[in-house]
Amino acid sequence: MPPRRSRCYYKGFQSEAGGHKEGPAPRVTLKDPKSARQLQIALDSSSVTTSERNNTINLLPSSRREAVLEQQLLQQWELLGAQAAEVMKCLKKVRRQRDTYAEQLKTERAQWQQKMLQMAGEIEEILKMEKKQDAIKIEELKRSPAHLQNHLAEPLAGKAGTSTQGH
Repeated sequence: MPPRRSRCYYKGFQSEAGGHKEGPAPRVTLKDPKSARQLQIALDSSSVTTSERNNTINLLPSSRREAVLEQQLLQQWELLGAQAAEVMKCLKKVRRQRDTYAEQLKTERAQWQQKMLQMAGEIEEILKMEKKQDAIKIEELKRSPAHLQNHLAEPLAGKAGTSTQGH
């Protein structure tokens, strides 16, 4: 609740602000229909133009004028309070959504890291196995020329013997 102000304060406030715009109050749109309706009713009820309001207020006795101005100030203060509460409510909701999204990202990141480590381990095992197989093939190939030479020498010896026998 705002502090009580003197009449001089209200006059100074009015002259500094230059008065309000003429015309109806602006339309209010809020997510909560109940709050929006309450705010719109309050704004519509105050949709009297500034000059009409000032003329009416100026006709009142000074003590009554001060009370009316104070009441108007209180109404505006309440409207601002309701709007601030709605903004804070939206801010909390957005923060919760942000925190939820951040937590999801952390979880997904951890899952991907785990998957990458698993794949790296599998690749390492495959490479080790292929290396062993390659080493075995190399050893077989090293032994293979001697074996091939022996194999090749036998048929050549047999062919040489048959060809000399046929002549």
